[in-house]
Amino acid sequence: MATKPPRENMASTGEPGEVLATTQLQVRALGLTGALMQNITAIAPAITAFFFTATIVGFTGAISPFAYFLGFLVVLALGMCLVQLAKLFPSAGGYFTYVSRTLGPRAGFLTGWAYTLYSPIIAGPILAFFGYILQGELQANYGINVPWWVFSLVAIPVIAVLGFYGIKLSVRAIVVLGGLEFLIVLALGLSGLISPGPGGFTVRVFDPGFNPGHLATATGFALAIVFSVQGLTGWESAVPLAEETASPRRNVPIATMASIVITGLMTVVVIWGQVIGWAGSTLASSPRRPNSPPW
Repeated sequence: MATKPPRENMASTGEPGEVLATTQLQVRALGLTGALMQNITAIAPAITAFFFTATIVGFTGAISPFAYFLGFLVVLALGMCLVQLAKLFPSAGGYFTYVSRTLGPRAGFLTGWAYTLYSPIIAGPILAFFGYILQGELQANYGINVPWWVFSLVAIPVIAVLGFYGIKLSVRAIVVLGGLEFLIVLALGLSGLISPGPGGFTVRVFDPGFNPGHLATATGFALAIVFSVQGLTGWESAVPLAEETASPRRNVPIATMASIVITGLMTVVVIWGQVIGWAGSTLASSPRRPNSPPW
């Protein structure tokens, strides 16, 4: 008599009783907090809040926080669409499952390959870029020269070990390190609002007519919104963890929308803090000084 595989080894596309394969996925290994932090760390608050700033301010000047707020609203609408699929098809296949079940297997096949070719390699460039920044900061502030590739050589094995020992350990690391990243980024943004630059504190950064230095243009503002949307990508990262998340039809949609709201609003505040902290209403005429932003 045939027996059913253990529940923790069953993978499905969401249909009751439909089993496609046996896996080693750990059912209910994640709760809402783990799924939420998976999304937030994939958005990468530090990169979103700091590394897009110079480009966006160059496009749209002092109203960059307003552009980021509109980009946040666009992403919020995208998230509302995705959560409907997350409720219907809680699957480790993620977008592969969604596209396969809605547009057909061929489209799902192409989507799966596109995701496979993109997702595994993203850590390499990010680690290399972070190593480059770390090298510059250590050299400038402490006179220590550590080549950028050393950080990658250390970080990649650590990431591999965390993945090897399972999702529970990985998520614990994500919660701790991601929480620290979020708080540090938020604190830096708030420091700009508390201690503003030459132009003083203002809420006019959310007024489309506020354009000190005449940096903003209609085309630049539109581009700034596009870059803002790009900066907030990653909120869908808990979707492939559905089969390892407790109550995935509830927790994955909540984690998706909550990560967009939390990180989106935090980013608006941090961009606002940077603009106010550096220059405020004197943006175009602010004196250049060491470690000043390139706008």
